[in-house]
Amino acid sequence: MSYWKDQLRGSFKQPGVGQNIEVILTSGVVHRGILKELTDKSVTLQIEQGTLTFDRMNIRQDSRLKIFIEDYITRYASDYVKSEKEAYRARILERQQKEQQEREVVEKAQRKEKIEKLFSAWDGSLYSLVHYIKKSMNDPKSFDHIETRYSDNGTDLTVYMKFRGKNAFGALVINSVMAKVDYEGNVISILATDP
Repeated sequence: MSYWKDQLRGSFKQPGVGQNIEVILTSGVVHRGILKELTDKSVTLQIEQGTLTFDRMNIRQDSRLKIFIEDYITRYASDYVKSEKEAYRARILERQQKEQQEREVVEKAQRKEKIEKLFSAWDGSLYSLVHYIKKSMNDPKSFDHIETRYSDNGTDLTVYMKFRGKNAFGALVINSVMAKVDYEGNVISILATDP
């Protein structure tokens, strides 16, 4: 704050003795006259035939800013300090947001890598879903994977798998299943089957 006070000292145009000025009191009464004396605590004006002295604390702040250097520099230095603090906070917030975005990118890449390890590199099937489906098939040995797709929901995966297998009559039929799966590959629930 002292830095800004020093900077502002040179920019203040203090009224000089003999200059016409206006003093607005805290009560709202306005006095105009010629400046006779100015101290740190009061201002004296010559008004018509007499003089009036006004205590600094009885003068409205906007009027004091034009008359007393300490009021001027204190007020505007605090404005500069406030704007510096706001700019600093904005820079901190921007840096935190950038770091958060970078963390999210890294976490997303790590999650994608972890998810991809759940699927077979050979045919793209999800090991746990294949195992889950084979347990409910008439002839698990007839299982033939066709395709698997998935979508990442942010908390789990939705996996769609198409496959062939023998039905109860021994005929080879195409089936599909949609399942909700956690990031460890565990089947949470079957969402849909066809047929």
